[in-house]
Amino acid sequence: MVVDLVTAAEAAPVMGRMRRGRGVRLLGMRVIVVTGTSSAQKYFASAIAAKNDVVAVLHPTSKPPITARQIIASRGKVLTRVPLVSGWDQRRATRVAAAQMIPDADESYVLRCRRVARTVTDVNSADSIRSMLSLRPDVVLCFGGPIYGARFIEAFPAVLNYHTGLSPIYNGAASIYFAFANGHFACCGGTLMRMSRRIDGGEILGHVRPAIASNDTPATLFLKAVQGGAMLSNALLADIQSGWSPVTSVPQHVPKFYYRGRDWSLRQTWSIAAHLRSRSIARFAREQELHAYWLLGASDASRVLDLNVKNWLQTHALV
Repeated sequence: MVVDLVTAAEAAPVMGRMRRGRGVRLLGMRVIVVTGTSSAQKYFASAIAAKNDVVAVLHPTSKPPITARQIIASRGKVLTRVPLVSGWDQRRATRVAAAQMIPDADESYVLRCRRVARTVTDVNSADSIRSMLSLRPDVVLCFGGPIYGARFIEAFPAVLNYHTGLSPIYNGAASIYFAFANGHFACCGGTLMRMSRRIDGGEILGHVRPAIASNDTPATLFLKAVQGGAMLSNALLADIQSGWSPVTSVPQHVPKFYYRGRDWSLRQTWSIAAHLRSRSIARFAREQELHAYWLLGASDASRVLDLNVKNWLQTHALV
């Protein structure tokens, strides 16, 4: 089911599942955004701040130590950064696409977020959590960042995660890029979910399937998914703020594909280059889809989500 998010609040009571609550805050939800510092992540944070009372934007800096085994396993990834052999440069393509599609991301971030932005070494630490709780957030919204522990997830009224991949089809790192490399263009998108200790494995609230044009690349689809994710997140926050309930989420199945960052190799970059030369994506042109499962009852949300996933998989004969 595709819900027009402009009229989502009007659609909800018709479905008979939502009711208006009390105590609506006029200044918007008190939100903490936890994300990185790329242009796409700054765009996301500023888009949330444009519609809500963002009381902090946290940029975690700590990364888990890299083991010798991981270094050996990821040696193929190094070659993807060598232009003469890679065929397609993920980092360069994403920078170019960001400059074209979200040119004002840094400026908007400075305007809306710099006052409340700060880096934090370990967002899972007791000190960080105490500091965040002092800001009395209604929602903590994460886009990227580290692995979030149980203490972090359980400390706040609601912790949400936006994943640039269509769960439960593609979970893990660089999902849209891997899906494109595999030729699974119908499975390029994003997922808004409740945060879970399982990476990208939380209960699903909504899906984004960005519009596809014949000249799209993995980088442009990624940025379209970021833009759609901000729209979807703002729509959910607006519904929560207005008092509509219940907010339905659907447990995930085991993902069809799961990739780690070290799985990225010349196999993917060469495949992407071949798809771009042939413009094979043109056969999968579509308009943007925003799926708001939280507006449905539990049984309807589960049924609609399962049907969507089945249809998306069938597009590429994956079922």
